[in-house]
Amino acid sequence: MPKISMAVLGTCITSKKLDPKWKVFPSILSGKGISVVPVGDSSSTHYFALEHSDKSLSKIDKIVDRKHRHLIIVEPKAVHPRQYIESVRNNYGHVLALSRRHLFGAEGEIWHGGHLDIPSNVISEVEISKNFYRKPKTIGLINENKFSLIPGSLYKKRYLVIKEFLERDQEFHLAGRNWGKGNIWSLAKNIHAGTMALRSQQIPRLNECRLSLDIDNPLLKYHGRVSSQLEFLRSLEFAVVIENEPTYLTEKLLNAIIAGCVPLFLGPPLSEFGVPDDVAVQVNGIKGSFYEAFRYSNPDQIASVLLKGRNWITNPETLDRWGVLSGFDRLSARIKELATE
Repeated sequence: MPKISMAVLGTCITSKKLDPKWKVFPSILSGKGISVVPVGDSSSTHYFALEHSDKSLSKIDKIVDRKHRHLIIVEPKAVHPRQYIESVRNNYGHVLALSRRHLFGAEGEIWHGGHLDIPSNVISEVEISKNFYRKPKTIGLINENKFSLIPGSLYKKRYLVIKEFLERDQEFHLAGRNWGKGNIWSLAKNIHAGTMALRSQQIPRLNECRLSLDIDNPLLKYHGRVSSQLEFLRSLEFAVVIENEPTYLTEKLLNAIIAGCVPLFLGPPLSEFGVPDDVAVQVNGIKGSFYEAFRYSNPDQIASVLLKGRNWITNPETLDRWGVLSGFDRLSARIKELATE
């Protein structure tokens, strides 16, 4: 069996500092009979980068030829823009991605990753959420406060939606890191975002710059960093769900459904990822009004979205397609195939 080396988010997969979500992956690879060596090991015959890393690539540049280097993309341009530069992509012979929109034309292939816990845990959490009392017409959002000046980023949309509700005199619950930071911190983040855009050969979208949120507004209930996303979401009837970029689907929508919220969603067309349109209220376009979608919701619509969401998220096909372990199994099987070609 050929020996592979792999970097996950810039960290060698054999490192003890591996991102917690991926710590189980080395054992899954081992279970497939795949031999893993550290990045830079001269015995490596194939290299897999889960997100591009200049540092990791430099370690294998003279060890593994381009044909046997594989880039695995899990983040869009707004989050990790450098791997969307053609000169960076040219260092790899093959690309795998979560969405067709993350590829250059027809180049590469799609793999189906996942975010859901084991099926029994998901079903249990859904059952808890179904019987959880929440005050009607409560709404909120849980996301870290992030900045990007890359075209397509939806980070600023989250900020604008919060302001939209507050300006309409609607109480709004907010959770996540860094929303309480001041204008000097925000200015530094804008500058950093602009620098990242330039390093990625993108013209920074200066209209995406913004100042800090006024967390002293009496209508804004800021919870900071919470210990459980589901517990926070269970306190709400509606959840604002805005993807990082309208090119892929992450755990944000899935968590809102599990928590028993009505998701007000902005992201890619759900059907593009095999998700029924009626499990969320889709807010159309970057200029779409979340407040209007919230205001004009009615009891029948709410009941329908909640029921469709529960039925879909607990369906065996959904649990397999969106299960994190199922996704790891699919990816490891494909890695084994590529490593033996």
